[in-house]
Amino acid sequence: MKTFLLILLFLNACFYPINPSYKNPHIRVLKNNNIIKISLEKYVAHVLAGEVSFNWPKEALKAQAIAIRTYALKKMQENKNKKFDVQATVVNQEIGRAHV
Repeated sequence: MKTFLLILLFLNACFYPINPSYKNPHIRVLKNNNIIKISLEKYVAHVLAGEVSFNWPKEALKAQAIAIRTYALKKMQENKNKKFDVQATVVNQEIGRAHV
């Protein structure tokens, strides 16, 4: 849980000051046969916590967060008429150690 919180703080510090008008969309995640609606940035933090170590260089964490966010936004667009956007499994992006 500590790693997740550190990553969430890291993401806030890295991305929100760049564009203060950024609207954080919500993503619909299928997890254990339940659909969970969470903010995109919280989703990115959960996936990032499962894919990397917080000890990685700052630029590597930023790059990974961008890749996760880009993939999630693409899936949100592709699945906008479906019940969920992504599955919290290896089919899409698995939510990491800090579970939703």
